[in-house]
Amino acid sequence: MRNCGPLVIALILAGVISPGPAQAQNLVENGGFESGSAGWDGGQAGTDGSHSGSVCLMVVDNSSTTSVESRTRALLPVTRGRSYRLEVWIRATAAGRQTLVTLEQYDVSGKWI
Repeated sequence: MRNCGPLVIALILAGVISPGPAQAQNLVENGGFESGSAGWDGGQAGTDGSHSGSVCLMVVDNSSTTSVESRTRALLPVTRGRSYRLEVWIRATAAGRQTLVTLEQYDVSGKWI
């Protein structure tokens, strides 16, 4: 990977939203980053590039050899048989960058599946 200068990714995690507009609810603790980076590892709170609130999470990648990440380890309560939607807004300050978003699943005992 070639370093094209600093990359600032503004992440606004809208969260896992239950179906139906009347029932929409952000299940991710501090998913809109209105409490800064509380509950998140990596990145820092900022106001330049926020999407739906006044704060975003900025992740800066200045390296051509390593990657950076930000994550929350909070488990989300889900109900069997219900549908959920995950929305993530990402804005990069440099063209041609790649971003990977992952969602991990765990069973009731906390074991990764």
